[in-house]
Amino acid sequence: MTERDSDIDFDFFDEPETQETTQRRRAPRDGRGPGGPRRGGRPPLTMPGGLTPLLRLTLLVLFAIFLIVVLVLWVQSCQGASKRSEYASYMSKVDATAKGSAGVGAQLNDALTTPGVKEAEIETKLNGLAQQESQYADQAANLTPPGPLRVEHQHLVEVLQLRAAGLSRLADGFRQTTKSKRASDAAQLLADQATLLVASDVNWNFYFRDQSLTELKRQGITGVKVPNSKFVQNSDLATVASLKPIWQRIQGAATGTKPTGLHGTGLVSVKALPSGLEL
Repeated sequence: MTERDSDIDFDFFDEPETQETTQRRRAPRDGRGPGGPRRGGRPPLTMPGGLTPLLRLTLLVLFAIFLIVVLVLWVQSCQGASKRSEYASYMSKVDATAKGSAGVGAQLNDALTTPGVKEAEIETKLNGLAQQESQYADQAANLTPPGPLRVEHQHLVEVLQLRAAGLSRLADGFRQTTKSKRASDAAQLLADQATLLVASDVNWNFYFRDQSLTELKRQGITGVKVPNSKFVQNSDLATVASLKPIWQRIQGAATGTKPTGLHGTGLVSVKALPSGLEL
């Protein structure tokens, strides 16, 4: 073999790769890389660690929702406690006024049933009681009721004003009947004025107490007492049968004559009026 032949053989084996050979070798790289998925095949499984961010986000959202629910319940609880406190505070102030007004009614009963009281004395006493009752009405007017009880509160003030007017008119009735010749006519005039006092108890229960209890129930508020206030010790006060012997006794004391028969017992007995319901 000559040197030329060797060169020819060398050139044959060292021949550069053809384009076809290069493409065949590159084909696997285009179809599937090392460790990569085969084109058109099933994607690789995700490692468990890949779910961690999504899981954390889900837990965070659930925790945020839980906090919102707890916050809403807490706010509602605070609002309920605050609302109950508002009603309880208002009714406590009303109770003080109610007891004071009922005390005036007890003094009226004593004034009318005390033997030996003269006509001028009973007038002075009743006018003084009317002033006291008027002060209680002003005291109630200065209270600030919860919004839903504004109407009931106005009725409360009107009841106290009605009591003050009844006492004042009863005092005028005794003054006007001083020289009356007929005890029955005098007692009828007094009974007409005393009717206002009896009506005040009915109005307190119907327009204030019962309506307030209904509103408390509607609001879902329990444990708050709505006060009662009984002014008239005896519901027969506004009757002629009760006031006639009282007028005769007072006029007898004023003139110095001794009345005959049984007198001064018209307000001794007590007849309870319905007290309604309490929460």
